[in-house]
Amino acid sequence: MLLSSDIKPSMVEAFSKRARGIEWSEYLRVMESLVEAKRFRDAMLWIIGGCTAYRISDYVGLKWCDIGSKISINEKKGKNVKGKKARKVYIGEGAMAKIMLCKSGISPGTDQHYIFRRMSGGVCHITPHGANFILKGIGEEFGLGKISTHSLRKTLSMKIFDDRGKSYEALLFVSREILCHSSINTTIAYLGFTDNMVVESYENLL
Repeated sequence: MLLSSDIKPSMVEAFSKRARGIEWSEYLRVMESLVEAKRFRDAMLWIIGGCTAYRISDYVGLKWCDIGSKISINEKKGKNVKGKKARKVYIGEGAMAKIMLCKSGISPGTDQHYIFRRMSGGVCHITPHGANFILKGIGEEFGLGKISTHSLRKTLSMKIFDDRGKSYEALLFVSREILCHSSINTTIAYLGFTDNMVVESYENLL
């Protein structure tokens, strides 16, 4: 049995420094507040990050044409990702309705425009650093503590893990299909699982 305590301390320490995930109810609360306040670009950053678990480098350069009519979003692979095909993530109707509402509020003009354009003007999109700066501000504003793009990946991953019964099978699914980690060790460290949580996953196998 693989326990979290069996994983290299350096890996655990590295991931522990990253921002934590948040409760799904809090995620939804912030999403509704951003949309209601007509902060549509920030809302899109929140929605897409939390509903796809893409790495920020894979979605910061999305254009409106990358959001398909069949409730899907095509991943933009970063230059540092090798040997992996871009994923297509399917978005629920509720989330897609929010996305379309944001699009109508932003009025991009053409589907070739970047979704996350810089507020300073021009045609460039924000950088991953800029995205983290925005999310950090949202976290402080809504009393969520330290929030970054990793928070959104962790939030969806934990939501799916919980919904699938917190089983070892669920952990494998999250590791391979949601986070696209090459090792389940990485997922255990990334999500901050304790030994008790890992043991519970094995106990739920049958």
